[in-house]
Amino acid sequence: MRSTILYQELERTDARERLAEMMMVLAMMLNNAYLADTNEPCS
Repeated sequence: MRSTILYQELERTDARERLAEMMMVLAMMLNNAYLADTNEPCS
């Protein structure tokens, strides 16, 4: 029983880490899109 709880906790932690990674990637993409939208072209 205890091992099942530990396994579920590990899965939850893994999912949380994946979600955090995806959010960071999304934030970087949004930031890049925002910068590309607002910056004047470098000449």
